[in-house]
Amino acid sequence: MLEETFAKESAQNKVFVIRDFVNLKYKDGEDASVHVNELQEFLNQLSLMNLKLADEMQAPILLSSLSYS
Repeated sequence: MLEETFAKESAQNKVFVIRDFVNLKYKDGEDASVHVNELQEFLNQLSLMNLKLADEMQAPILLSSLSYS
């Protein structure tokens, strides 16, 4: 029972981190290095959860996080 609960919480945490990572958007006027560091923090969290995101996926997510202006 405890293992099932932990597994669900762990899976749920992964979903939250992935969702927040994909939905992170650059804020106009923000220092670009701050934004890149935020993205890196999400990648670090995913790594700690034993989830590795291929470079081929990181680049499009980074680009989609940037504003169009």
